[in-house]
Amino acid sequence: VRLQTWLPMGIQVGVNGREYLARRMDRAAVGYEKRDNCFPRIDDVKRAQTMLDSLLKRKWAKFLNRLARPLNPHLGLKGQLGLTGYYWSIRECEIATDIMFCDATSLAAIYPFLVRHAIEQFSCEDVLRFLGRRTNCRFQGEVNTEMKRWIEGIRVKHRVEENSIKMYDKQGSVLRIETTIVNPSRFRVFREVTRKGELTLAWVPLRKGIMDIARRAEIGRAANGRYLEALG
Repeated sequence: VRLQTWLPMGIQVGVNGREYLARRMDRAAVGYEKRDNCFPRIDDVKRAQTMLDSLLKRKWAKFLNRLARPLNPHLGLKGQLGLTGYYWSIRECEIATDIMFCDATSLAAIYPFLVRHAIEQFSCEDVLRFLGRRTNCRFQGEVNTEMKRWIEGIRVKHRVEENSIKMYDKQGSVLRIETTIVNPSRFRVFREVTRKGELTLAWVPLRKGIMDIARRAEIGRAANGRYLEALG
């Protein structure tokens, strides 16, 4: 948690889902192996997924406000600053799907072919489809694909305007597909809105705030699933 020490005293909160999951599994005595920011082994994957899904149902506003109070002594006090509270929004959201191979040799045997397939065969239309975007003439943005070789491995990244989906190998035996949402307004959510003074349900742009966290996860998982299916 980081506090900006000048007005309007913004706060940044970083949430690491895998660190959260590791602590939950420690308390529940679920066996696992953790390397860096991934799990090559989890003894009870179904139970671990249920633990991680609980983040989507957390009352985030209440939780974040509880973090903010001891950090910002001016919050809620009657004074010249007039800081009554925070509007919480998500700067960047990453939704990852990990495929855990039995060993590093198994992943190493196919990963170069997956990389080549992603670079040579996935068209702009494919990338748009992965991220649930239109593939007709109404799309006026930019799509690009890049490959980078890091010490840890090779990463392939497809970007559609501000958002992206990428593939890389983690710790030798984990294949990770990860969707990153920076501009949520490129996606839609079905929710209650006011139209002409009446409440109605409609597909509207995803909000920057924390209200649509579950929808973000749904979008990311669907994108990762489409990508994995195309790789297969």
